[in-house]
Amino acid sequence: MSKTVLITGASTGMGEALTFEYAARGWNVAATMRDTAKANPAFAGLDNVLVTCLDVTDTAGIERAVRGDLVRSMAAVADVTGTDEPPLHLAVATAGLEMVRGRFAELMDEYARWEKVTAATD
Repeated sequence: MSKTVLITGASTGMGEALTFEYAARGWNVAATMRDTAKANPAFAGLDNVLVTCLDVTDTAGIERAVRGDLVRSMAAVADVTGTDEPPLHLAVATAGLEMVRGRFAELMDEYARWEKVTAATD
């Protein structure tokens, strides 16, 4: 039976790599990212990958996802793949904020967002 994993930060880096890895192992993957236009185009060719928008700094968006939007989307993936398993077995949080040299104001904005993310998880 297929299991389902939710991966945050799936547009680049570890999140992107893990999306491919879990999909190759037969998992249903909810690949989340802030901007779905930045998703790897190869995700579209994978029947067991659902690309969806989720910004981990948006508390209201997270609540909407948990209360239904994302859960319904993951259930749709399960329907397509023919599994009766629960909608989520594993969550992998790889979303992060990039720190770039020489842009102090932008770094401070990103730090403020990071504080918001960590405060939301306390």
